Amino acid sequence: MQPDRARQESAEPASRAPGPVAPAARTGQAVPVRILVTGASGFVGSRLATALDGEGHEVRAMTRRPERYEGAGSPVAGDVGEE
Repeated sequence: MQPDRARQESAEPASRAPGPVAPAARTGQAVPVRILVTGASGFVGSRLATALDGEGHEVRAMTRRPERYEGAGSPVAGDVGEE
């Protein structure tokens, strides 16, 4: 490949990126994605998980006690604290 051609290709807009996101982004449609919400049983996390679930995303709700989790999404055991 010629050096000038390589510079031109790298300067192309990101909208030409491959993958399932680009076509939907151009049409304005939402693309469902898998999202991990840490602190899903807390004040902010519970509202975020509910909103994301309501938008059609696959929500993974990280909580220290997944057996007690009753909110939106699938509970996942985890703790990000420094103990």
